[in-house]
Amino acid sequence: MVPEPGGFRSVHETRGTVPRRAMYVYRAPFQLRLRLEFPETGAVTTVLFLLQPEDADSTRVHTRVLVSAGPGAPLPAPDVVAEEVAARRRMLAEDLDLQGRLAAAGLPLQLRDELHLPSDRPGVALRRTLADFAAGRGRFARRDGAAS
Repeated sequence: MVPEPGGFRSVHETRGTVPRRAMYVYRAPFQLRLRLEFPETGAVTTVLFLLQPEDADSTRVHTRVLVSAGPGAPLPAPDVVAEEVAARRRMLAEDLDLQGRLAAAGLPLQLRDELHLPSDRPGVALRRTLADFAAGRGRFARRDGAAS
């Protein structure tokens, strides 16, 4: 987890049957980029989520999916791209369904309001970033410590 001005960056690597590297870059309050790299093939999938608030209770989610089969490989076939898009839609629908089941609207921004485990570092970073934004520190500090 690496804090950055206006958000954070994190990397998660798995070494299972299909090793992959997932890089998340969040910029408060409206942008999340996920880049999935598959080292064995060189394939990369990048998903960009942009949030557009509509009112106090509604936000439109715009998603872009970019797919590469890897260096020297032909462009992914339309059915491969369609499956990637469908997979991202399913994941977003699951997240929205889960969010809809929670009793509270939104996320508690005070870290003491919830119990956090070491595996929840991205969740803690998200809450800190949103708390800074909500407190009027939305432009955040530059790397040299000065306000931007």
